[in-house]
Amino acid sequence: MSSFFSFLEQNLSSVLFIFICNAILLFFWNYFSYFYDSIPWFLEKLTKSLLSTILLELLCLHLAFLLFPSNLARTLLLLLVGLSAIALIVEGFLLYSYRSLITPYVLDAILQTNFKEAREFFIAFLNLKIFLIALGFLLAGYGYFKFFPTPQTTLSPRLIGIFFALYVLLSVIFIADVANRYFKHKPEPFAKLNENSLTRLFYSIRQYYGSTSFYTSYKQLVSNYQALRESYQGKISKSSDSPQHIVLVIGESTQRNFLEVYGYELPNTPFLRSFANNEGGGGN
Repeated sequence: MSSFFSFLEQNLSSVLFIFICNAILLFFWNYFSYFYDSIPWFLEKLTKSLLSTILLELLCLHLAFLLFPSNLARTLLLLLVGLSAIALIVEGFLLYSYRSLITPYVLDAILQTNFKEAREFFIAFLNLKIFLIALGFLLAGYGYFKFFPTPQTTLSPRLIGIFFALYVLLSVIFIADVANRYFKHKPEPFAKLNENSLTRLFYSIRQYYGSTSFYTSYKQLVSNYQALRESYQGKISKSSDSPQHIVLVIGESTQRNFLEVYGYELPNTPFLRSFANNEGGGGN
């Protein structure tokens, strides 16, 4: 165990960077979710989230340290640093725009989006302010690694023993809680994996592609509609009085009810703006 803590000490800047990225995301997520309801509740949720995220990080690093040679484990750590930086920017944007982190529904929106829709999204939502914020995070990350002090002393055996005891205690509590929720068939037994951006992505992917997931239900629904469509082939004739245009809007936007086309101030999407001007009577 002392060798693992030595590994953490030698790579302290990377370990802390991953934690800081997660802490920033968790702070704002809990702030948007709980602060306005109750400040004590917000502080309680934030504290639990921070404990969970550092524990998940240590468990992931410990597993990598046990399974791989130290050089490869260090390479994986650097990879996690890069992923954490990307997660901070991407999920930071999601929090800023949608008050959400990565979820199966966000994954579905990404995976079901074509190039044209992606282009419209970037035109509508990305602006100079968001770009400057992302650039600021990147510069802050560069400055962090540039000026982070290199540890000059090693941890004493007594201090390592204290850290080890806390690590084991928290790990036992964490695993026992997850196991209790799992074996008692409580909803979302592995929900604590959402407390860390590195495990949240894998957990969301598992939820998305699972046997009872949203994506599986979606594929079944599409299959049912396809079978229904084929059953009507050759049975429906087109009438000369049929309308020229039928517009079916599905998942147009998370803010679709507040666009200009419905009388609100939020700008229409490029497609809806064009349609409203050309076919809809100038957007009225």
